[in-house]
This record gives sequence, structure tokens and C-alpha cells, in this order.
Amino acid sequence: KKEIKQFKKNRKIEGYILDLRNNPGGLLGQAIKISDFFLDDGEIVSTKGRKKNENQKWFAREGDIIAGTHGKSIWILDDISPLRFLKKDKSNLLPTRISTKWIKINTGRKQPYFEFRGENPPYGAIINFYSNSKINGELLISKDKFESEEKAPSFKKSIEINKGINRFIWPFKLKRTEEELINYRNKFVDIKESFKEIVVDRKGLNSYNFKEQKSFSDLNKLRKKFLDNYGMYANGKKMFGDKLYNEFDVEQGIYNVMIRLDNGDTFTDKIIVREDPIKSN
Repeated sequence: KKEIKQFKKNRKIEGYILDLRNNPGGLLGQAIKISDFFLDDGEIVSTKGRKKNENQKWFAREGDIIAGTHGKSIWILDDISPLRFLKKDKSNLLPTRISTKWIKINTGRKQPYFEFRGENPPYGAIINFYSNSKINGELLISKDKFESEEKAPSFKKSIEINKGINRFIWPFKLKRTEEELINYRNKFVDIKESFKEIVVDRKGLNSYNFKEQKSFSDLNKLRKKFLDNYGMYANGKKMFGDKLYNEFDVEQGIYNVMIRLDNGDTFTDKIIVREDPIKSN
């Protein structure tokens, strides 16, 4: 880093060449981080898998900072932007900044105890709410309007609110609806019925009671056994579809947030979720 500063001071730098000849290899995550130090924009590297959804691209981010403390203390200020919208005379939901789904790069090793390090910020959207009293309530997140919250995937959490600024985290997940569970269950009930015409061992087939399963977890356990024993009767058709879970990660977009207090008061806002700029859409 010292040499780079000296180069910039004494001459006009148009670019850098990193000579990696005879380099036996290393960690992709570290290579991306080092390259990003020199680059402000553009694609750094891409990987291609056998399936299209396994393809990934990483892009440089502008304004990267490398800090050397040299034994001195370092202070990092928290995000204080919500204070600009604070109204102490009444309770209010403070605007939520654009929330990023940061990708997690495994460095492949544990840092020694003597290296400078700290905890990462919580993963998810940070929601700030100012209250002029202590009260309980509920935090709700949905893609759709809250008039139909039972009919759309949503996030719900009971919250305790203290007087002052309260911070809550939404981990970019939504819970599937009861209707989605019913449709997922009925799909396997129908598949089972269609197999009765071609399966010889009907007694074994009838032992798979999808109708009695009450959760995505229970359905997926029975689904695995069913596929192991009768998957060959699908004849290559993708009739089973993707495995669904009770919760799922949200895509980038605009989501509605509501804080509903026990006294009946409600506060609403919107959250913009984006992908990590280092990753292509």
C-alpha cells in the first residue's frame, strides 16, 4: 500500500499489472477482495457452472477503504441517518435506508486472535422506530398490501418497544401462506393418484398419506421417500417441481413494512431491497 501511494505521488498511473505467473493458486474470495482494492467499477471475475442458475459474476465497488490502525484505537460510527427524521413529540417509524443482500465470501480460514477484527453488522434490513412510551406490538413485512396479509407471504414478529429509538432486523425472509401449503400438498396427492394406474404395488403406494401432513417440513420428508421409491414412474417429467420450505429468501424489490401496536396504532413505510452490487443480477 505504501509503494502504491508513492507511485501515485510521483507519476501518473494508468493501471496496474499483477504478475501471478507461477502462482500455485489461492482463494477466490481473497482474489476478488485484492482486485477490488485497485478497481472502482467493472467486472472482476465470473464463474460458470453446469446449470445456468449457478453462474455468478462479481463487480468492483467504488470507495473501498483499507484501514491500518498501527496499534491505535479505531472508532466506527453507527448509521445515524434515522436521527434526521426523528420527531420526539410523537411515535413514528423512521425511514429505512436501501437494504442490501450482501453476499458472504468464505475466506477459507480463521483469523488469528491477534488480528484486528470485529463483528459484522446484522444481516437484513434495519428498521428504526421511535416511541414516546413503552409498549408491545408486532412487526410485519409483506410484498403485498396489508389488507391481504393472510393471503400473501409475510414476516411477522412480536416486539417489545421501549421509550426512545428501537431497532429491529428483518432477515430478508417471508413465510409462505396456508394456501401455498395446501397447493403444495395437493400436488403430491394428485401425483400419487395418477401413479395408481401404473404402479403394481398399490398397497405400498397407499402408505404415503400426503393429506395428513401439516407442514412443509413433513411434506418434504415424505416427498423424499416417495421420490426414492416411485420417482422412476415420472418418466423424466419434472412433475415433482422444486422443494418448497416454510420460509424463503426474498428477491430484490420493494416491500411494505408495518409496526402495529397493542393500542391499535399502526405505522407503515416501504423497504427497498437490492442485491449486492458486487454480484450481477
